[in-house]
Amino acid sequence: MHCGYPDCILPCIYLLGCISPAKNNYDKLFPLDHIKKNGVNCLITLPSTISRIKKYYGSKKIKIRIKCLLLCGEPFYTDILNYVVKFIKPKNLFNCYGSTELSPWVFSYKYNYQDMPQIKKYGLLPIGKNFFNVIFSIFKNELIISGPMVNTYLNKKEKFTNHKKKNGKTFFFTRDIV
Repeated sequence: MHCGYPDCILPCIYLLGCISPAKNNYDKLFPLDHIKKNGVNCLITLPSTISRIKKYYGSKKIKIRIKCLLLCGEPFYTDILNYVVKFIKPKNLFNCYGSTELSPWVFSYKYNYQDMPQIKKYGLLPIGKNFFNVIFSIFKNELIISGPMVNTYLNKKEKFTNHKKKNGKTFFFTRDIV
């Protein structure tokens, strides 16, 4: 498993994988070389990582076997989707959403080719369905969430002050427009 940031640790443990983080600038600039060298078959990364692969390799044949590709942390646009489907060809493809300040992932969408007309209409993949313990609402076109996965910063100096009480629950603003 390759991951670019700490949010990947728990999924890696859950999937009984090993973590293969980029160790230097070369690994960051040429992630496909790192993926090949370390035998990564489950990749959790940002869409911009796929953009770098696309920019460097273009339409060359990519010889990697990705069983599961999870993209998160940025909008997942159709140009990246088209590249992934044509050249990387993962068995399973997910778009995961979570506001970093609140929780790593709180929504998940598993790609299905039958959804392409809807995906093309909006130009990006949906964030999917909320996890079972996530309560969400929309306040003035902004996504707000609540639940046990909502946390605060580790240093405790910064706390979330931007919240709304609703039906006895505290909802935190994601700053994402929906």
